[in-house]
Amino acid sequence: MKGRMQNRSLSSAVRESLPFFGQRLSAAASLSSRRLLAAAALLHIGLAVGLFWAGRAQVAPSLIDRDGIMGFFAFDSYEYQHGAVRLAEVLRQGGVGAWAAESAPVHVKLISIQFALLEPLFGYSTLSAEPVNLLCYLAVVGLTLALGREVGGRRVGLLAAGFVALWPTFLLHTLQLLKDSLFIAGALVLVLCVTTWLTRTYDARGAIVMGALTGVAISLLLLIRVNFAVVVFMLALFGFALLVVRQTVERRPLYWNMLCPLLILGAGLLLLPLHSTRGGQKFKHYPSDGSGQPKAVASAGVQVSTNVSYLPRIDRESAASPTSTGRVYAAADRVALRVGSVRYRFSAFYRESGSNIDPDARIIDIRSLFHHLPRAFQIGCCAPFPSTWVASGKLIGSAGKLLSGAETLVIYVFELLALVAVLRPPRRLAACLLLSITAFGVTSLGLVIPNIGALYRFRYTFWVLLIILGAKGLEAILTPARRRLGAHWNGNRVAAGVTLCCLLATACACSSQAGVTGGEAVGGGGAQEEAARETTSVREGVTGGRLGFAIVNFTGSSFRAVYISPSDSTGWEENVLGASRFEDGDTIDIRFNPEESAVLWDIRVEAVDKHYAEWKGLNLRDASRITLLLKPDVESAVVVAEVE
Repeated sequence: MKGRMQNRSLSSAVRESLPFFGQRLSAAASLSSRRLLAAAALLHIGLAVGLFWAGRAQVAPSLIDRDGIMGFFAFDSYEYQHGAVRLAEVLRQGGVGAWAAESAPVHVKLISIQFALLEPLFGYSTLSAEPVNLLCYLAVVGLTLALGREVGGRRVGLLAAGFVALWPTFLLHTLQLLKDSLFIAGALVLVLCVTTWLTRTYDARGAIVMGALTGVAISLLLLIRVNFAVVVFMLALFGFALLVVRQTVERRPLYWNMLCPLLILGAGLLLLPLHSTRGGQKFKHYPSDGSGQPKAVASAGVQVSTNVSYLPRIDRESAASPTSTGRVYAAADRVALRVGSVRYRFSAFYRESGSNIDPDARIIDIRSLFHHLPRAFQIGCCAPFPSTWVASGKLIGSAGKLLSGAETLVIYVFELLALVAVLRPPRRLAACLLLSITAFGVTSLGLVIPNIGALYRFRYTFWVLLIILGAKGLEAILTPARRRLGAHWNGNRVAAGVTLCCLLATACACSSQAGVTGGEAVGGGGAQEEAARETTSVREGVTGGRLGFAIVNFTGSSFRAVYISPSDSTGWEENVLGASRFEDGDTIDIRFNPEESAVLWDIRVEAVDKHYAEWKGLNLRDASRITLLLKPDVESAVVVAEVE
């Protein structure tokens, strides 16, 4: 009896300190929720077994290999499979310590444990990875259920979770060796935590526990995709702004609710300057202290094709403005240039996919980024556009195109219902949060990902939020409609149909602005870009001007050496990096001796993976910045040096 009383006191203390989790777990334990999760689990296991059988029986060998991997849309499953197989062998032979010491993505390590245990039964197949895949899938469905209930109530949660559980392409992705479902689960945990800032009132214990859970979710997300840090920061910013609105409306301060967002925003602001100042300053010796490797001798490694573009030169005196406004503009231009470089790398990586859209759009500064924002929003919200739904995809065929088109049509309906969810009670602030982060997320993806297939996969996190909002909007429409006359409800259906037709017409109009692969460029591409590429000859007769510039690495590679030598020199001279590395995203200021008189220069960079690139005969007098970018070409990727 005494033990029971102690257990009861302990459980009561936990419920009091964790009111949110107590209520959510209690709700998740309801009969309808358990049935939904059980049905989803049975569906997923059945599909996993069927996929494994189809692979072993070679039912469709061009679509499903013997391990159940569907390479036409989940081709990176092969890379993760190889990594998991290697780690499984390390675990068997070296033990847990050697396995833990290996560097590998989180989900690959989880899959490797299953491979080590289940390989004798199912080999290194998707069925061996089913335990983790199933757990992540159920976590996404369960978190959708909890978030839907937090935003709109029990029926909204059930409806949204049902849609997500049955979403065809999401189901297929969760059956592969991918990290998407684990990432989506972590993202939903974070969004759920932020949503409670607007729907719950914390005490000290609740704030500490929620802060710890938020920190774990953020850490997991950044381990999987470090570039998601921007979305995390914006989610905290949107949540903080809406929390201020909540306190203003309720006319009471919520100090403990403010703790977590202030910590996240403060950490983000502190880490931003550290990231933006990477690189440092390097000096070019005059005269050089060595001739270095001869230019005429072939080097070890793989040479990458190169090109050079001369862009309008920057006035260095005005660009280096000491004012705070000038520094803000310089930082904004740097961010915009980074976005453009990531976009080019995606175009280069998916150059043969046949589904690139606006591949030549050029983002070089904050002005061109803002110019491209409307188009990015259109692509993020509406792609693939209706004009491509019935075409045959290069990798996924006609059936894949039809499936993606059908899902996109449903998403259009949810986009309309999401607007209703924001306008109708209850908990409109929470709905505004989900809509804001969805709009920001899909626009950001539209900016940096010009490939429709990759974009489709990256949007799942935001589509889940949109489905939750759509379920809330649908519930807001259906509940009053049940109490109205049939004629009035018919009028609402007609209005909804007309609105959907208008949305489809808008999507078709958006698609006509630029076609897939080879469409008209937006934001400084097209003819202007071709003209820039044709100006690869060195400007003759320019002997004056200053020498000294910043070199920016946006190639996605890490460089171990950078050589800069006069064109009339027979050797590459010294490595200006010394013993340091030139990482992706870094900027290095190269300073020259005032007595240096050479006009034409050669540049060579060597990556840590033994690839290298060379540019010869560059006119660097008065150059302010050289940006190294990886860009797509007809046959292979090209490293371009943009001289400004």
